[in-house]
Amino acid sequence: MVYKVLWTCVFWICLLTNYDAQSKSITSRYFEDDVDNFNTLDKLIGALEKAFQFFHRDAEHINLDGFFGFRIAQGQIETILNHVSSTNLDEASQIYLERVAQLATLAKTIAAKVEPAIAANNPDYYEQFRDTIHTPYIIEFKPRRVKPVKVSHTTYGERMNYNEQNGDLCYSHLFGTDKKSEKCTITDECWDMMTRDQGVGYVTTHQLLYFIAAEHVGCKSSVIAKVGQAEKFDKFEVKQCSKIYAEATSLVNNNHVEISDRDLFVEQGVLCGLIGFTDFLRQDWLDIILSWQDDSGCFKANHPSTGRRLLVERKLEDGCLSHESGLATGLLGVYARYFMENNGHF
Repeated sequence: MVYKVLWTCVFWICLLTNYDAQSKSITSRYFEDDVDNFNTLDKLIGALEKAFQFFHRDAEHINLDGFFGFRIAQGQIETILNHVSSTNLDEASQIYLERVAQLATLAKTIAAKVEPAIAANNPDYYEQFRDTIHTPYIIEFKPRRVKPVKVSHTTYGERMNYNEQNGDLCYSHLFGTDKKSEKCTITDECWDMMTRDQGVGYVTTHQLLYFIAAEHVGCKSSVIAKVGQAEKFDKFEVKQCSKIYAEATSLVNNNHVEISDRDLFVEQGVLCGLIGFTDFLRQDWLDIILSWQDDSGCFKANHPSTGRRLLVERKLEDGCLSHESGLATGLLGVYARYFMENNGHF
């Protein structure tokens, strides 16, 4: 009789415990499942806090290209607040969500200081690329995987084969800032340049950025009209990020990326991660990125990498790299969003 009563009690305890666990918000489960997930989130939010403080301190010296990456991070932070519900969160979860909310508030303060400074310091460049940094990047995150691709053997010099002048002109047509074109103008020459299937490295990231920028400034329908149908737009992104992933993988050797390749590696991760390619959101790659962050919150390099970056680099007096710090902050934002929206798992 006692034996039967004991088993009945165990049954009801297990049933009620399971019900209680299921009734909690799934957002809080990453604090219960694995202490490593808790540590990862703590590192992510902490790294973003340090990075945002860097942008706040050096607001007047950040160039447009560094601010571009910051706007990506800001968009991811705002998306977390819109997608992750605070209902039924446990105390630990609530604390982290509150820290994200504080980052969102600080981001608005930073933006209010940085953008006017950029406009004053380089008015022509600002007017040309204003649409890329005027608002946070809220891009549709479509979870998907890359396809197997063999990376071609290329020298670093071949990676840099990107016509900067023509590329900037294509972006000016798209934004309608060249004073000759209406917004969302896509010329045949620009379309060929941005879809040509011969580039690697920075060429490929620039091509992908063109599609992302088109979506950000409201020109996605024009790109779809040019490509023929929405499915082909998605296929192009899959093709580009599959190539980019193969090359990014080749840049990592025993959890190490050469200093000269760091900028490219970060670009690859932030652009493809932003639009949903989860292959880029890896724990081992996150650890690599975190190891590069300086105590000041920025990202530095002992030897500035050579070559054409996504946009333009600027080395600040304290050795911080404006553009690389911006992109790395954007990538941390992408990681944080994906991690918090997926119950603490990559």
